[in-house]
Amino acid sequence: MKITKKRFLLIFTSLILSFSLLAGCHSADTVRNNQQNTVDSASSENENFREFTDAIFRDNVSGDILSLHTILQHPENYGITNYEKTLGRYNLDNPTDSSDISDCLTQLNSFDKNSLSKDQQIAYELLKKYLETKLEYCDLFLLDTDLSTTIGIQVQLPIIFAEYTFNEVKDIDEYLCAVEDTDEFFENLIEYEKMRSEKGYFMETSLAEEIIEQCRISDELHKELDDMKNDVDQKMDLIEYDLRAYRREREE
Repeated sequence: MKITKKRFLLIFTSLILSFSLLAGCHSADTVRNNQQNTVDSASSENENFREFTDAIFRDNVSGDILSLHTILQHPENYGITNYEKTLGRYNLDNPTDSSDISDCLTQLNSFDKNSLSKDQQIAYELLKKYLETKLEYCDLFLLDTDLSTTIGIQVQLPIIFAEYTFNEVKDIDEYLCAVEDTDEFFENLIEYEKMRSEKGYFMETSLAEEIIEQCRISDELHKELDDMKNDVDQKMDLIEYDLRAYRREREE
């Protein structure tokens, strides 16, 4: 149940839900020290709430491969084993659909807040306020954009790729998947910006021109790096050829 439209890093939601995960573990230790009749009821509600927030956390943190990699080093430890290795997408087919948010809020309201631990009650209130705000203003989604001159995705993405950490083989595979997905990601973003433009929400011309120039420079730099890589590859091939020839001479 994704409770947000495509966002690059779901920091706010992840913080709330991560806090709730920790709260769930803490509350389980606490209720074990209470009398048995209280434990059975409270523990059940605490566990159900933890499972609820666990599910939201898993769904949202796996919304794009870079968010997942940034937040969790070992997603399998959180039950996340099947996820798309993309940069994420805007929902262009039904962008005003808020059913996920409504369903999530309905499930949240089904919990007895007073039966939750103090930590979980805080998480409950934060999540409730977040969902209610998203639902109230979901028709204003076109005011949102991932493009800006200072912190836009066209600025952040090269930095994120440059700072990407490699701890195991799967990190390399997922990094390559993310890089290969860049074109389709920006094509989806362009379609979203076209939708904003048609509704009169596009950015000012001067800002658009600056962002286009940033993308052009980034593209030129990318081509230069490709040329450098090709040059290095050719030199490495020559070095390997010379080494093989040298070894053959030594063997003879």
